[in-house]
Amino acid sequence: MLLKSTKMQLSVLFHKKGFQVSFMAVLAYVLLTYLFYVFKLWGYDVSDMYHPAVLSALNSDAEFSWFFMMYYPFIVVLPAGFLYMADRDTSMYIIIQAQQSKRDYYIAKYVAAFSGGFMTFTVPFFIGLLLNVLTFPLEATGTLTNFEIYSRTYYMYADSYLFSDLYLSNIYLYCIVTILIFGVFSGVISVFLVAVSTFRIKYRIFMFLPFYLIIYCIRQMGDWFHEQAIEYNYEWYLLAYDAVPNKKFIFLLGMMGFMMICTIGILIKNIKRDQLLS
Repeated sequence: MLLKSTKMQLSVLFHKKGFQVSFMAVLAYVLLTYLFYVFKLWGYDVSDMYHPAVLSALNSDAEFSWFFMMYYPFIVVLPAGFLYMADRDTSMYIIIQAQQSKRDYYIAKYVAAFSGGFMTFTVPFFIGLLLNVLTFPLEATGTLTNFEIYSRTYYMYADSYLFSDLYLSNIYLYCIVTILIFGVFSGVISVFLVAVSTFRIKYRIFMFLPFYLIIYCIRQMGDWFHEQAIEYNYEWYLLAYDAVPNKKFIFLLGMMGFMMICTIGILIKNIKRDQLLS
């Protein structure tokens, strides 16, 4: 029954305009980045060109990456943030829960939400990576930092990357891993937002607030602890190829852990509440 419910929820998700709009928005950003470098590097000698993997739209030094991350807190809400609210507003959740257990309903909803967020923020970037590999010479070794590939400065800079050993041994695999991490993080946010939406939130626009408030508080930590605020900007921890402190992985795990704990707590609360009402 859980598998059948999950398939139904996924089918509903893929037909939602929010998922389709967010997916196309991310894909448009990836293609814009790709076309920018196609025209910029047109006619360049191979020795002056960039490695195909570092031209990923998820690169912190990519031309439009900071513009994309500025809107990320709003785009990430669209794939699945309104899934439960749509059921509630049409009273569909009552019909669905009558055909299956409430536990299966919520778990299937969470699985669909994670899948929506994960796909929206991985598939377009994998398409971009494939286009880069097919378009740009595989012999190119340049990076967007413009450091000499075998220089001491390059290795010192790359050593501060998350999974730096992987980056130095296989840039393609590093790019794939960072895309997957970005997708998992976005999927967790989608699940968290669905959980939050089970509260009686009247207006959908308020669903843009939870994640935004979390990252706002994190940014303020720089002032609270009198440290450089740049270390508390979420962009630095989500983008790839960025030289940030080694606490990046702890930061990502901490944020995902916090949201998952909240999600599980809300799930248990909702199941108990529905059992009392039934």
